[in-house]
Amino acid sequence: MKQFGKILCLGLFSLALFSCGGKDEPTKDPVVPGGGNGSGQGGQGGGSAQVEPFTGDQDKGAATPLTYVSRYALNGSGKAFVKTHAIKFNEKKKDYEKEYAKYTSSDVGYFTNNEARTMFAQPVKIDGETWHIPSKKEWEAILYGDYFDPNVRFSVVSLSGNAKEVTKLKVVNETVTVQGENFSYKADYIARLKEGVKPESSGAGKRFVYVTYAHRFKGTKWNSAWRYSFDKARSGVKVECVALKGNTGIDDIQSAKFFTDNPSTVRFFPLYGALPTEKSTRIDKLGVDADYLYLEKGSFVSGIACWSVDQAGIIQPGGGYKNVIRPFK
Repeated sequence: MKQFGKILCLGLFSLALFSCGGKDEPTKDPVVPGGGNGSGQGGQGGGSAQVEPFTGDQDKGAATPLTYVSRYALNGSGKAFVKTHAIKFNEKKKDYEKEYAKYTSSDVGYFTNNEARTMFAQPVKIDGETWHIPSKKEWEAILYGDYFDPNVRFSVVSLSGNAKEVTKLKVVNETVTVQGENFSYKADYIARLKEGVKPESSGAGKRFVYVTYAHRFKGTKWNSAWRYSFDKARSGVKVECVALKGNTGIDDIQSAKFFTDNPSTVRFFPLYGALPTEKSTRIDKLGVDADYLYLEKGSFVSGIACWSVDQAGIIQPGGGYKNVIRPFK
């Protein structure tokens, strides 16, 4: 979880913290992540306990791959979902950490890999529906790409004072799994400045806040438009997906209006952080990132879908943490 990397650009060093993962990795372009400093400060920051939690989850229109993701995370009992996306911040601490000892079973749960494997040795029924822990390929149907070379960005600091490096179209070959069926296709990603948000000075450069748009599942029955946006006030990531027909492409979907004008699937991923396994009563990176667990059947392979204030992607961490579970149908 505590990640540091140094990036050399134009003779300048800029320290960048990567919220997720278990090993040091360099960035691969001259743009560095927004740089949350592990205290909920920097990057786009954490959230606030005074803000009403997100309530916009929906399933409108045709089903999409996002339809099969649960609306909420599992609670501490491991047998039910939490009832809200609210994050419990300790207002007396500026680092957005809370004494976990005060959590109850109705609050969000954090589980080791072994606990998760035992709980989901077979699919389980919750609220009348059958759920399982997703595999990597299932999570990649929602969030594709390595966290350290992300397709999905929310904030970057550009040392050159512009952000052309991430606003270019990125074409990605994807192979993912939806409902047990594999799909391979080319996907288009592009980051656009978030409407109404101006870049700010940050160290040697400027911080730019983005929304990432994607045209994914092209040529398949799940052909769809995707919008990934960070909600600073509610400390989470909003993902929207619209089923597409006809010749609609990446050039047609790059606005919030497209997603409000068309029926969509919406899911919200709160930045719950992760819980150290070493008898910790402190949740690491609460409000700064979220590590949602995936497991591979028949093996000990595991990893996380990591959403942070600056970017999102898949990673295999070094261990030492209990993670949140977001079951799939």
